Amino acid sequence: MFKTIDETVERWAEREPGRIFAHFWAKDGSVSSLTYGHLLERSQRFAALLAAHGVRAGEVVVLIQEQDADLVASFVGAILHGAYPSIFAFPSPKISREIYLNTLDQLLQHSAARAVIASARFTTALESLDTWREGVALLPVSAAKAHVTRSLTPRNGADEIAFLQHSSGTTGLKKGVALSHRAVITQLSHLTEALHLSTHDHIISWLPLYHDMGLIACFLLPLCSGVPVTMIDPFDWARDPALLFDAIHAHRGSLCWLPNFAYNFLATRARERPGACFDLSTMRAFINCAEPISARSHETFRARFEGACGLRPEALCSSYAMAENTFAVTQGGISSALRVERLDEDVFQREHTARLATATTTRVKEVVSSGELLQGNRVRIVNAGQPLQERRVGEIVIHSDSLFGGYFNREDLTHAVLDDAGWYFSGDLGYLAGGQLFVTGRRKDLIIVAGKNIYPGDIEEVVSSVQGVVPGRVVAFGVPDDEKGTEQVVVVAETRQALTTTEAGSLRLAISSAIRQDLDCVAKDVQLRPHLSLLKSSSGKIARDANRACYLKGLSGPKPRSPQHAEGDTDVRAL
Repeated sequence: MFKTIDETVERWAEREPGRIFAHFWAKDGSVSSLTYGHLLERSQRFAALLAAHGVRAGEVVVLIQEQDADLVASFVGAILHGAYPSIFAFPSPKISREIYLNTLDQLLQHSAARAVIASARFTTALESLDTWREGVALLPVSAAKAHVTRSLTPRNGADEIAFLQHSSGTTGLKKGVALSHRAVITQLSHLTEALHLSTHDHIISWLPLYHDMGLIACFLLPLCSGVPVTMIDPFDWARDPALLFDAIHAHRGSLCWLPNFAYNFLATRARERPGACFDLSTMRAFINCAEPISARSHETFRARFEGACGLRPEALCSSYAMAENTFAVTQGGISSALRVERLDEDVFQREHTARLATATTTRVKEVVSSGELLQGNRVRIVNAGQPLQERRVGEIVIHSDSLFGGYFNREDLTHAVLDDAGWYFSGDLGYLAGGQLFVTGRRKDLIIVAGKNIYPGDIEEVVSSVQGVVPGRVVAFGVPDDEKGTEQVVVVAETRQALTTTEAGSLRLAISSAIRQDLDCVAKDVQLRPHLSLLKSSSGKIARDANRACYLKGLSGPKPRSPQHAEGDTDVRAL
């Protein structure tokens, strides 16, 4: 690898122009391929397009396109030009056009974007609007074809911004994570070493490139390392999840990154082709980057695919990753077996300590390790800024050589999470044990009931296992109880079928009983909603704040979809 992304791409194209960078797998099984030589040529056309429309180095270019060769070429082209590309989620037909465009307008405003390169059908929609943000050039992808390729000497310095990632969450679109070339190249180098990446590997991915898991692990890592990648359009994968396994079989895939929900989704929705069986025997690693990782999701996936499909249990791996650290902080399961600890749930809630369960433990909590630290990364566990001992649960604080330089044009948000010594306060909770990091949840999501810490993720996992509830479509949060001076637990769960009053009452009782039995916790209120009504963030995580706000406003029934809504089994925003 070289010092900058543009230099790396140019060197690959010069040395091995015919080398395959990426295959693009269509829903009908057809495959198109992109070599480094063709990638550089197409990228140079996009760089020329930006130059022709007055875009200068250091200005932001937003990309809104289907996941294909033009998207990766326009991203590289913006970098070649010295601009800062930022991929924005392509609009889903299931979300409100008005709200989507309003969110896009906020993104353009906060990032001071100079241009938008968009797919033809999207530019047509934008051109029909009465207004468009002044000073922002709207460029169709097809316009790049009219421009002549020209050799561009890499103009970027290692410490200059390479691109912006817009972190997920209900307010995440306002936070552009600014990453330097040095941070990105350093991260990719450490990740290559931790994964034992070799020329025999082949990455398979359906992940959207607007999310760090797809952008870094499944685009920039193969781009800069020379390891081929096969990309599946997220919309196509959501409709037919078996496409992932088709691509693994066809290209002898070895590495695949997945969000937590995808393990359950694949186990329950992927259907074998007539007369054929999935072959996952070539896979070295399915890497789960959730915080926290669900042991139950891993077990569901393993149980479905371990036998005739050839999945090796040791291929279930883990990572703790975030846009602010470019991507990975840890990697687990590659060099050693993935650790799963059985903890005493009562001690964990009461004393905030990860004490291992014994034969006499009445309630057990399973926690999956996110692995060991990548080279160049340091982690502390703190409470109120003070370091905690091993196995004590607190906030995860990170210092690394691939950390972001701050949120673009948002110094106020940067100062809130980065201290003067360069430590990033993640807001995640976890503990260290035996050189490994265990992530247990988010600090702001904790529900404190009479002094006892309740993790909403634990409640959601328990409720998801109750028959009649749509797995993964559950949200738990705390609401204040002024009379008792504490918080109370509220659970909202989706069901696929309309229920009679009696059936609904029985299901609510089953949910309450499961929570009480498994977590020694009482739910103040259990509400049932129709399928596809809960709100999720742009990365597919439960939008607890949004759903909590709806609950407190007394709203009921299906909620309108928004750009922050992500549906795990039908919407490509599920990450």
